[in-house]
Amino acid sequence: MAAFTHLDPVGDRLADRHVGKAFVRITRHPSQQIDGAEATGAKPLGERLFAARVDLLGLMQPDVVGGVRSPVSGFRGEEEGLYEGVRAQLIREVAGMPPDNFIVRAKRRHVEKFQAKTAWDHLGEEDRHELVEHLAALPTSEVDSDVDAKRFDLLCLRIQLAMLRNSPFEPLRKGFIKQVYALEAKEAVPDVARQMALILEVQTIEWWTDATPQMVEIARRHLRGLMSLIEPGEQVIVSTDLSDEMGEKREIELLDLGGASSLAQFRKKARAYVDAHADHVTLARLRQGNPLTPTDLDELQRLFTDADIASTDDFVRIRARPDLPEFIRSLVGLERTAAQSSFNEALAGTTLSAQQIRFVEMIVDHLTATGRMEPELLYAPPFTDTVPNGVSDVFGAAEVSHIIAAIEDFTPRLDKTG
Repeated sequence: MAAFTHLDPVGDRLADRHVGKAFVRITRHPSQQIDGAEATGAKPLGERLFAARVDLLGLMQPDVVGGVRSPVSGFRGEEEGLYEGVRAQLIREVAGMPPDNFIVRAKRRHVEKFQAKTAWDHLGEEDRHELVEHLAALPTSEVDSDVDAKRFDLLCLRIQLAMLRNSPFEPLRKGFIKQVYALEAKEAVPDVARQMALILEVQTIEWWTDATPQMVEIARRHLRGLMSLIEPGEQVIVSTDLSDEMGEKREIELLDLGGASSLAQFRKKARAYVDAHADHVTLARLRQGNPLTPTDLDELQRLFTDADIASTDDFVRIRARPDLPEFIRSLVGLERTAAQSSFNEALAGTTLSAQQIRFVEMIVDHLTATGRMEPELLYAPPFTDTVPNGVSDVFGAAEVSHIIAAIEDFTPRLDKTG
């Protein structure tokens, strides 16, 4: 396999065959695949993505007899973008198929046909069959090495195709939610924190009730780059054999994600309530980063139950969470002024340069976005984007100690005496 990769550096789909198999074999989590363990003859990931995109174009292209709906007129209120994006992706892949490659050379007639952009003006049924049959497996210079992102792409494509065909897709929806729910544990990563509102939104029943293929596409574009942050054991691997042969029937236990969806809805409602009532004495106190007390919990329970955000039983389960202080902080947030005041006090008497001010602002940004911060992040991106040794290249040892102490003061904690 290594020798072949050397001979064919643009063999993305052929490489996927190796990567895809190795992923399942090494991680040994076949029970987490939606359709069971990957079949021995399953097609490579890149080939499946190509075929799914061709299918989507066939369903969405304008003025097609029997097509679901033109992207210009919209499908259940969706906007332009999905059709154009998928079409552009396929055109780039075909344009990147090198004619001097010995594998491509055997399919040269088909490749040259679709390297002409006019061939994409309207794809008939025979055209789509030709694309999948002769081009889907060919190597291309349009390579995406992020296998986790591509697996998520395939999951989203299968949901979009099911929507367009008015077919049921509940197992796929649950797989999507499970994948996105796993990102919540990575909230300390700035890129995840920036997408947290979307991460919570797409887990709710309300979002899926009115979801369109374009809405799924927007979520895919924002979240695909985060999939590599999920631990391998939590990955949802979407595998399917696209042949028409019928295999032996067997029962498959579907993932039950009601808990994740319910939790996401609670968080969404709770955060909206906190934003609307930020001046409430209990919420204001907690947003200053003060320790959580039993009195605070009692008042939060009263506020959320009176607002019909959670029941008494719900709050009993919340109180039993091992990460209770962190969970409450994720709901109420942290006031920016509180973080700024803390660092002003920690660095009092120090005249800060423009670089140091910007560095402190980055810390404040992280704290207010996620509610907490581990001091070791001061030595990781984005804090090392401009200085290789992070905070130690910007501040002296004494100032670094003060900064770390200030960060640790904001660690969510429970004060059982209050």
